[in-house]
Amino acid sequence: MRRDPHEAEKVLDMASAKAEAAEVWCVDSERIPVRFEDNKMKMLELSSSTGMALRVIAGGRIGFAASTKAGAGTELVDKALATAEFGTEADFAFAELGQYPAMEIHDPAVVALTAESMTQTGGEILERILAYDPEIKANVSLDRGVGQVRLLSSRGLDLNRQGTHASILCWTTLVEGESLLRTGDMVGSRYLYKDPMEIADRTVEQIAIGRKAASIASGKYPVVFSPWALGDILRPVLACVDGDAVSRGVSPWRERRGECLADDRLSIYDDGLMQGGLGTAPWDDEGVASQCTPIIEDGVLKSFLLDLRNSGRLNLPPTGNGQRGGLTSVPGVGTTNIRVEPGDTPYREMLASIDEGILVHQLMGAWGSNPYGGQVSGNIALGFKIEKGELVGRVKDCMLYLNAFEAWRDQLSAISSEVRQVLSYRYPHVLIDGVSVSAGD
Repeated sequence: MRRDPHEAEKVLDMASAKAEAAEVWCVDSERIPVRFEDNKMKMLELSSSTGMALRVIAGGRIGFAASTKAGAGTELVDKALATAEFGTEADFAFAELGQYPAMEIHDPAVVALTAESMTQTGGEILERILAYDPEIKANVSLDRGVGQVRLLSSRGLDLNRQGTHASILCWTTLVEGESLLRTGDMVGSRYLYKDPMEIADRTVEQIAIGRKAASIASGKYPVVFSPWALGDILRPVLACVDGDAVSRGVSPWRERRGECLADDRLSIYDDGLMQGGLGTAPWDDEGVASQCTPIIEDGVLKSFLLDLRNSGRLNLPPTGNGQRGGLTSVPGVGTTNIRVEPGDTPYREMLASIDEGILVHQLMGAWGSNPYGGQVSGNIALGFKIEKGELVGRVKDCMLYLNAFEAWRDQLSAISSEVRQVLSYRYPHVLIDGVSVSAGD
């Protein structure tokens, strides 16, 4: 059944006639996922989806319903109104029309990608990795997406945006005797990747170092966190500035805006304007204009991340962080693009300053720690020992422990001048002193 091109307006009119306010969210997307598993083609298919979600304020409460069926407008309105009877209190209003930044989030080069060209690229990545060692088992996932979003509301919104994304994820496994080495890397943004072979080159570099064994004793060491691993020690910071945690009183930082909570060299931004970032858009999923929000700037806590609901609860302006997890999810607080400002220490100089330490590329299990207490602990899934400024081999059976709040405030030694941007983050390497490491026998 073909979708009526005016169905969104009709749903909005029907809902507005029965509710105090209404908002219609329409999505139309197309994806090409290409998968190689254990060096062989596993999946190649074109998928598309379209759907509509309706949020209403009725009787002072929020109602929500979603559907992928064409012509389901009446059913959608009835369901949204029914859920409003049991919904949460509407202590906010839907967004009004605002001033939206001009930006380009649609890359014709991504649209032009075909399943055939993506398959060829994946094959070339595999070929380069296997040329180093044919015993490696590699999984390569390529993804290309094109989507259009429309948002209408009874407050006069009628917004449209088109966006693209392209990404490559590579995981490898190498078994040598009783040694199991796993590596991972990714490239991707709203734009077409410039050099897809860089993921193969970085993977080979990790394997070449990682297949050499290195030992380390339990103790406290300087630890370099790669851009891939940095998110684990940023998670407690982001958890504490999440508007929902702040409004519910869960965050220990609720009353601490304006305080110096970190080293003055640290600046962290939620940047909805970052060029190429996967979270970049002129407006968020509630129609609030995107912006660059300072979270911590020069060590000082500046802002919380707020959607409409939590901005209403806290009586603070929204920050453009209303995010939907999918068609069937109501908007909530989410990050756009997180970036950490670079420092003034070249990465190689950072390594050269370390007599004995570890470079951590992947942690496993750190998400299970208590973010509001700052605790980060996890297995070092992929880490390399640093000896006299050089990476000499992989450390195994090690765990690390730190308090992220103390680390960012008291143990920050250096931030690299180079940064890496992937998907929705742009991070440098960061050197933290005095990290507790527990080594196995």
